Amino acid sequence: MIAALILATTAPQFFVGDLKVYGDWVVACDNGRDCHATSLPIEEGPEEPLGDGNITIAIKRSGNPYEPVSVSFAAAGAGPVEEMQFLDNQMRTTRWIAVDRRKLDIRLKTGTIVYDLDAKASAKLIAAMRGKSTVSLLDQRGQPFATVSLRGLAQVFEHIDQQQYLSGTISALAGRGKKPVNSFTVPLMVPRLRIRVAPKPDLPSVTLADERLAQLRTLDPCLNSSGDVTPDTPTYHRLDALNTLMILPTRCGGYNPYRMLYIVDNKGRAQTAQFWPYPGNEMKEYPDLPDVGWDEKARLLNSFGRGRVIADCGESQDYAWYEGRFKLVSDKRMYPCRGSTDYVTTYRIEVDIDDSAKRNP
Repeated sequence: MIAALILATTAPQFFVGDLKVYGDWVVACDNGRDCHATSLPIEEGPEEPLGDGNITIAIKRSGNPYEPVSVSFAAAGAGPVEEMQFLDNQMRTTRWIAVDRRKLDIRLKTGTIVYDLDAKASAKLIAAMRGKSTVSLLDQRGQPFATVSLRGLAQVFEHIDQQQYLSGTISALAGRGKKPVNSFTVPLMVPRLRIRVAPKPDLPSVTLADERLAQLRTLDPCLNSSGDVTPDTPTYHRLDALNTLMILPTRCGGYNPYRMLYIVDNKGRAQTAQFWPYPGNEMKEYPDLPDVGWDEKARLLNSFGRGRVIADCGESQDYAWYEGRFKLVSDKRMYPCRGSTDYVTTYRIEVDIDDSAKRNP
């Protein structure tokens, strides 16, 4: 136990959004030590391309050191719809997986959009990929129709092992050692953070008078850049018995539209919405929240910022209304812009809707 505590004190500092890029792969481990790596279909750099950009491979491993690794395949998400549908049909009928053109007795499980390997097949493929260059899916004739580069995967495995304290153990991805997996070699699992939020109250939202709304519109950062564009009307969402969220559209458009957020009390007084700090962001500046909206069922504020139009890079965040501010409960990212839409989770808090609060006011 003491050894585990010592290991925990030497862990690298965690912060939200910490993606690591190694060659043709990107990886991140979240606040619960769950790790997710995914391949980058579009190749770059002076080296000879190894893949064809048709599919992506995702590798996930839980922060629980006793759970197996999982591997899944999907059509690359940045191509034309008809190409993705064609690839999806091919994946439905594929019969074999090959590593450096050596055919393995591994088959994809029938699925839709994402095709998983079971635990045994995942472990077999992980072992086969170590030190190799490519993974290919073969059609019924044994010919490759999709190939993924493994350049950088060795460093990905090393990163995951380090973050999960499995380097040199019998469960390491980068190359198994002799150390057992127990409380003396691996710290106790990080408890998954969980919060409870109030359900939607049986109260109408508080709205603002046109005069007050006009005053707030003068704060639009794009007021003078596109004066001939009239922004949409605001939307109102009841947060709790005392507060209403107002989402005020602005003239800042494009594929990352900007909206201003206000909390309106029951007397009609509007204040700029506030946010709780989170690891890596002390919230000294107001957060950048592109394309924000409210999910009434989940009781979450959603934000999605595209790195470019086809959304093969960007950031997605969810915030819960918690103790008078919005609290980050999910962060998913993908960088660089290289054809993958398999956004990687870097932070997660479980959210429960407390229905008892509605039954017992």
